[in-house]
Amino acid sequence: MFEFAVFFVLPFDETIPRGSGDEALERIKQVKNEAEEKCLEAFHEIIPEEKKQSHKVWAQSRIDLESRVIGASLRLPIEKGADRDVVSAVREDDFLYWDFSELNGCMNAMYKAVSAVAEGYGATAHAAFSDVRYHY
Repeated sequence: MFEFAVFFVLPFDETIPRGSGDEALERIKQVKNEAEEKCLEAFHEIIPEEKKQSHKVWAQSRIDLESRVIGASLRLPIEKGADRDVVSAVREDDFLYWDFSELNGCMNAMYKAVSAVAEGYGATAHAAFSDVRYHY
């Protein structure tokens, strides 16, 4: 499966204590959660109501205590869409199928949403695709 992500890197601010003690971790989690919530809220303000259920966009962050940064992101799995009654002859092949307008609209909404939030933090949004292998 491929995953589309829009992210920004947020340096720890002056309210985050040094080290990795409980106080620092608590504050880092708070900043991380705020950034994730803002990204999701901004996305849901852009995407049409009927599309909110069909797009499984979620917020995810990475915390690097050594570099003292948080990588906040919105992510969208781009799964095989052949289940959507595309054409029976292509159901079993290895290509990804998705309605182009729908996918493009969703990715643009993600980019606009994360860019708006990143700007509020003085950061720049970046977009990336990754081949993701989930381990269950």
